[in-house]
Amino acid sequence: MTQQHPSLPLTVPLPVPVKKKRLLRSHNVRYKKMPRKRVRTTTRGQVPPATYNRAYAEVMEGASIREAAERHGVSHVTLSRFVKRRAEAQPGTVMVTPPGYWTPNNRVFTPNQEGKLQAYLKRAAAIYFGLSPREVRKLAFEIAVRYSCKFPPSWGEKKMAGKDWFASFMERSGSLSIRRPQATSNSRLTSFIRTNVAAFFANLKMVLDRHSFQAKDIWNMDETGVITVQVPLCRTGLWLPRGSGRKRFQPHFLRGGPVGCAGSASGSGWMQEGTSCCTLAHFASNTRVNKDSKLLLLLENHASHLPLGAIDYCRENGIVLLFFPPHCTHRLQPMACSVFGPLKTYINSAADQWMRGHPGINLCIYDVPSVVAAALPLAAQASNVISGFSGTGIWPFNPEKFNDDDFAPSYVTDRPPPKALSPAGDEVQEAGNATPVSDEEFSPEIVRPFPKAGSRKTTMRKGRKRTTAILTDSPVRAALEEAKQRRPKPSSKCFFCYGWAHEACTEEMGNYVCHNCEKE
Repeated sequence: MTQQHPSLPLTVPLPVPVKKKRLLRSHNVRYKKMPRKRVRTTTRGQVPPATYNRAYAEVMEGASIREAAERHGVSHVTLSRFVKRRAEAQPGTVMVTPPGYWTPNNRVFTPNQEGKLQAYLKRAAAIYFGLSPREVRKLAFEIAVRYSCKFPPSWGEKKMAGKDWFASFMERSGSLSIRRPQATSNSRLTSFIRTNVAAFFANLKMVLDRHSFQAKDIWNMDETGVITVQVPLCRTGLWLPRGSGRKRFQPHFLRGGPVGCAGSASGSGWMQEGTSCCTLAHFASNTRVNKDSKLLLLLENHASHLPLGAIDYCRENGIVLLFFPPHCTHRLQPMACSVFGPLKTYINSAADQWMRGHPGINLCIYDVPSVVAAALPLAAQASNVISGFSGTGIWPFNPEKFNDDDFAPSYVTDRPPPKALSPAGDEVQEAGNATPVSDEEFSPEIVRPFPKAGSRKTTMRKGRKRTTAILTDSPVRAALEEAKQRRPKPSSKCFFCYGWAHEACTEEMGNYVCHNCEKE
C-alpha cells in the first residue's frame, strides 16, 4: 500500500502498525518447584582437608603453590587461600573443614546430638508411641530452645523446625523411615512382659523334665478365622486337620476337605466348650496317645479349653495340657508365628484359582473345605512348623529367647510398685532458662519424657485372672472345679415375655412359660 506524501515527490510506503505481543503468562502454566536437594554439577569442594594439609606441608618445604597443587590434583587458587588461612591461624591448629567458603557451622545439632535424637525416635517407635514428622519438628525446636542451640528465625515463628531440616535429618540418619502405623491390641502390649513369659517357661521346663518329652511329643493346637479350621501341629511337622461346623452340622460340610478331617457344630462359629471334647478325641485317635506314651499339647488361654470333661479326658488318655499366658500367643504360639500367616496367603491364592476355574459362580461356605485342602499342606510345611517352635523358644528349649527389645512395648504399663514411684513434682525445667550443655548431657528424653502409666488403682472388684498353668495337674483341676461350683445357677427364659427363671424352677420344660404368662 502506497500513499503520496505532500512534501515528497516520490511515493514511499508507510509503516504498517504492528500489534505488540502480550507477554502475560497463561494461568494454566505450572511453575516447577525448586528441588529440595540440589544436584551437584561440579566436583568443587569435594577434596578432603587431608589432601590440602599434605600439599601445605610441601609448600612449607620449599615447593611452589602451583607445583604442589598440580602434584595433588587441587586448584592452585584454593591451595593459596588454604595456605593463607593456615598462616593466619594460631600455632597447633588443625584444619578439619574444607578450604572453601562453606562451613558446617550452620547446623543446629552436632552429629552426636542427632545420633541421640535418632535413638530417642527409635525407642519411641519400639514402645508403640512413635512420633509423626510434625511432632519430630516440634520436638527438635523444643530441644534447640532447651539447650540454647542456634536455629533459624523461622523456627521461632512457627514453633517447630523447618521441612528442609527434617528432610536433611532423615537423609543423614540413614536408619529412619516414615511408616503408616498399624492397629495394635493394647492387651497384647500390656500382657507380654517378663513375668508372664518367665512363668510359662518355668511350667514348660517342669513338664519337659517330668515326662522327658522329645520334639515328636510336643504339639500345638489353635483355631483361625477360616470357618473354624482346627489345625493341630506337631514339632516334627505333622498336621491333623479338623474341619468346621455350623449350628447344625451336616456331613456334606466337609466335601473336598483335607484328608482325615472331622467336623463339629458351633452356634457362634468358634470353639465352644461342647466341641472341645470332640476335638481332643479326634486328636487322640490320630496320634494314638496313651498313658504309656504321653504327649504335650499347648493351648491358648481361652475359656472353651477349660471344661472339666475335657481335662478329665486328657488325664485319662495321657495328654498333658499346658496353657499359654493370656494375650501372649502372638509371640509364644508356634502356629500364630509361622503357620497362620502363610495359611491366609495360600487360601487367598487358592480361592483365586477356584474362581478362575468356576467363572460366574460364587464361592460359598460349602466350597471352603476344598480351598483349605489346597492351602493347608503348603502352609503347614515342616520348615514352617520347626521355625515356629524354635522361634518361640519352645523347642529347642530356650527361655532366654526374648530380649529387652521384645518387651519394649510393655514399657508404658510395666511400672514399679506405688512405693517405688518417683515424686509427682519431678518436672522438666523451663526451656528459656537453659544454658548450653555438652553432648554428654544432651538428652531428648529430658525435654519430652516417654509416656508412663500411673500407679494401679486398688478396687474391691474381683475379676478372674488367668495365667499359664498345667491344666492336667490335680491342684489346677481342683481350683477349676471349685470355681465352677461358685458360678450362679443356670437360668431359662420365658417363651413369651423373655423373663428369666432358675432351671430348677422350670422342671426342665422345653418351652418354659412363667406363671405371669400362664394367667393371661
